[in-house]
Amino acid sequence: MITIKMTKGRVIDSWGLCPIVSEDCRRNSDFMKLWVSETVSLFGTQITFVALPLTAVVSLHATATQMGFLNASQHVPYLLVTLFAGVWIDRTRRLPIMIGANIGRAILFGLIPLSFFLGVLQMESLYVIALLAGVLTVLFDVAYQSYLSSLVKRTELVEGNSKLQTTASIAQVSGPSLGGILVSLLTAPVVIIFDSISYIISAFSLSLIRKREPKTEYRMERGTVFREMKGGFRLVLVNPYLRAIAGEAATYNLFYTVVWTVIFIFMTRELQFGPGLVRRDSSKYWGTSGFFDRQLFWETL
Repeated sequence: MITIKMTKGRVIDSWGLCPIVSEDCRRNSDFMKLWVSETVSLFGTQITFVALPLTAVVSLHATATQMGFLNASQHVPYLLVTLFAGVWIDRTRRLPIMIGANIGRAILFGLIPLSFFLGVLQMESLYVIALLAGVLTVLFDVAYQSYLSSLVKRTELVEGNSKLQTTASIAQVSGPSLGGILVSLLTAPVVIIFDSISYIISAFSLSLIRKREPKTEYRMERGTVFREMKGGFRLVLVNPYLRAIAGEAATYNLFYTVVWTVIFIFMTRELQFGPGLVRRDSSKYWGTSGFFDRQLFWETL
């Protein structure tokens, strides 16, 4: 059983290993670069959360069916690519993948305002951009989730994750509202350029990280990828905790995507909402989640 005590102004566990409140992360310059990179890109992503569907609904007069295709284009990569990406990324350096994914997304989302200015933007273009950006997002997310452990010490992991999650919570609360305001001032396709710029800044910040990842000596054999994908899927099925988490995530994502498909059409055409009022009410919850991450972690132990 873990007990908590104060030692030299820091709260530590009974093993003396993991400080719950630490300043180490702030002194880790490479972590700060990762934190800045993720903060900037998260705000850009949340702006696009509003701007992309409004581009389809307002600028291109998309139907509910077309919004369904756009939504599917964004989420299909999570279904088809995630397992393979996890096995592959586990055997290579994460940082180049993260930088490349950000540069790729900057180019893809930059094509939307460019196509709009040239008068050639169509729904089919959004399908392709959303699909390719979804693939790059999967690669980035998988690499990002395992990269932190190679960047900071074990004693800094809880604090680092808490800081990153707090930033994500702030972006989820304020990003969509900021996106709605910008759309009302500049139009939806133009606002997406901010997301493109955010990915460029994010990639640049990541490129400044100096700590090198350890090389992997793994040699991939024929059939190894599919065998390990199968093993990972089996682990989720047999582990009751992982199975419950996977079931909750699948259920939430199913109904979330159903709502997402029609909510922007409903708000803009039926309720006559302006872009400044289009935001995620559910995001209010996330403002407090990062604050409790560390406490929840220790209570679980």
